[in-house]
Amino acid sequence: MKAKKTVFCITLLVLMILSVSTVFAVPVLTTVDDPTASQPSLYQASTNGADNSTAPYIGNTRTKKFHYRECKWAKLYLTKKPHEVVYFNTRQEAVDAGYVPCKRCKP
Repeated sequence: MKAKKTVFCITLLVLMILSVSTVFAVPVLTTVDDPTASQPSLYQASTNGADNSTAPYIGNTRTKKFHYRECKWAKLYLTKKPHEVVYFNTRQEAVDAGYVPCKRCKP
């Protein structure tokens, strides 16, 4: 009787470990030499001809909002999430690209 109980407990333990490992499984990521090749839409807007150092408007690719360079949110994006930043020379250029003006800085 004790041997059956031990086998049952071990089996139950193994099943629990297997179920937990499938729940917390981490997907394997592959590396890509060129990050623009796998996500062209993310990087496409940043190549719109605007110079990064002089462009007065900064857009966020995730929120689809654009800001003055001096805006609090633009500075946050430039420092913490530069991969989400695109640059525009004119307000109309940003609007034509589908971006909405920021409600704080009102560009």
